[in-house]
Amino acid sequence: MSSGLQPAQAVSASKHALTVSEILIYIFNEAKPAALVAAARVNRQWSEHALDRLWRNLESVVPLLEILAPLARSTVQGRSVAEWNLPERIVSDRW
Repeated sequence: MSSGLQPAQAVSASKHALTVSEILIYIFNEAKPAALVAAARVNRQWSEHALDRLWRNLESVVPLLEILAPLARSTVQGRSVAEWNLPERIVSDRW
């Protein structure tokens, strides 16, 4: 069954579909984190939707805090504990 579109029209329709926010949200809701990271680098529109989905469900706040400064896991008697430290000051140059 033919769609009735010429090849150039079909490409144009496909390109348009990938600029519709609702379609991007649907696609990104099904995507894995690695695909979302790649999608965030395509353009501003994709980045907005991909990053919204990527950051929606964090298992911990550590990735978010690492944006501010590198984190170091605390150790007690050679064992890692559930505590994180900022080994250096947070400076405005990093923002």
